[in-house]
Amino acid sequence: MSQPSRLALLRRIRLLGKVASELNCNATTVAGTALRLWCKQQFKFAPTPKLPSSSELAATPELRNLVELLQEMDFLEASYWLSSAYAMLTHETYRKKLAMFFTPASLTRGLLDDLAAHATSPRFQ
Repeated sequence: MSQPSRLALLRRIRLLGKVASELNCNATTVAGTALRLWCKQQFKFAPTPKLPSSSELAATPELRNLVELLQEMDFLEASYWLSSAYAMLTHETYRKKLAMFFTPASLTRGLLDDLAAHATSPRFQ
């Protein structure tokens, strides 16, 4: 299955935000619930995340859909989208106060590849 477009992911996150709001779950609980489910399904030996979670939210198709998408992505891409979901669902003032912006996985991957390729350069020693 191909990865959904950026716009499709943003729409799904907004829809999840509406469902979370109806269940009185804040952004931290949404991220914690998604992280808990993602780790439980994909990283079975990872410690249980300490963020708050909601079993009621975990049972919704919207949250399960997001976690299924995360499982189809590589780790950097999935981490970016989970972090972005958290940022999107927090209040704008809070986001700006913390300068909450994330580097897309493709840029991160490129920077890490460049660093690995040049790590033996005398400039980095």
